[in-house]
Amino acid sequence: MKKIGGIAYLVFVLLSVVVLAWQLFYYKLTPQTADYQLVTLLPTASTASWQAEDSLTLSESRQQLDDQLSAQAYLLIELDSRTVILGKNLDTTLPPASTTKLMTALVALDLYQLDEVVTVSPEVARDNNAIGLLANEQLTVRNLLIATLVSSANDAAYALAEYAPGGLPFFIGQMNQRAEQWGLDRTHFENPTGYDDPPNVSTARDLSVLVMKALEEPMLVEWLSLPAYRITNITGRVPHLLETTNQMLGVDPRVIGGKTGTTALAREVLVTLAEHNQRQYLIIVMNTENRYGDTERLLNWLGTNVGWQPGADF
Repeated sequence: MKKIGGIAYLVFVLLSVVVLAWQLFYYKLTPQTADYQLVTLLPTASTASWQAEDSLTLSESRQQLDDQLSAQAYLLIELDSRTVILGKNLDTTLPPASTTKLMTALVALDLYQLDEVVTVSPEVARDNNAIGLLANEQLTVRNLLIATLVSSANDAAYALAEYAPGGLPFFIGQMNQRAEQWGLDRTHFENPTGYDDPPNVSTARDLSVLVMKALEEPMLVEWLSLPAYRITNITGRVPHLLETTNQMLGVDPRVIGGKTGTTALAREVLVTLAEHNQRQYLIIVMNTENRYGDTERLLNWLGTNVGWQPGADF
C-alpha cells in the first residue's frame, strides 16, 4: 500500500509539473490576442491635471470664468499635445471676420512664389480700405502677405486673390477646396478678407484646424508675431508702414502671435498664440465684445487651474 501511495504521489507531482510547464509556454511564450487595446491619448510625456486653487472646485472655477467672458464661442488648446483644455460652442457657426485671411495666406503660398510681382487693380485700391495701396502699384507676393497678416490689410488680401490665374472666383474656390480637404465641414468662404457680405462662416473648432495648418508654415508664424513692419513697392520709393492690429502683441509677454478680426456680424474675433510655463497654447474667441479681456482671462485661468504631470508609461 505504501508503494502504491508513493507511486500515486509521484504521478501527481509529474502531472503538476507538466501542467505548469504547459501554462508557462502558452501564456508567456505564445502570442496572445488581447481583448482590448491600450491607446496612448497624448503623444507627449505629460498630461494635463486640474489644480483649482483658493478652495474652488474645478466646476466652480469654470462657472466663474464663463460668467466673466462675453465670447459666444471659445477654445483653449495646448499645442504640443493638442489637448483641448477648455471649449464652449465649438461647433456653432459664426462669422470668422479677418481670421479668414489665414486661409488667404495659405492659398497664396501654395499658388505663388514669394518674389512674384502683383499689380494692384484700380478696383482693389478704390474699394478696400487698409494700408493705402495705389492703383497699378506693384508689390511682391511676400510684401502683400506680410501686409495681410500684420495689418490685416483688405486691399493686400484682394490683390493676392485677384492675381490668381482664374481671378477672384478661382482663388475663393481654392480656399473652399482646402477647407473641404481639411475637414472644415462648417466653414465656407465667399471672399478673401472676411467681409460680412456675402458671409464667410466657420466655427471655433474649424478655425483651430486652420490655425494648425498655418503654424506648419514658419514664415506665417513669424509674420503673425510682428508688431510692426515696413514694406515698399518694387521700386522702393513707395513705403507702407504696417502696425499690428493685435493690441496684446508686445504688451502681454505671454502672447507671441495672433490674428484679429472685426465686422458688424462677427463682432470681435481673436486667435492668439501664447506661451505659459514653457508650453504653447492656442486661444480662440469668437463673437465677443471684448476679445482682449476674454483672452487675458483665459490665460489667467490657465495659470491658476491647469498643471502638468508625467503621463502614463504604456
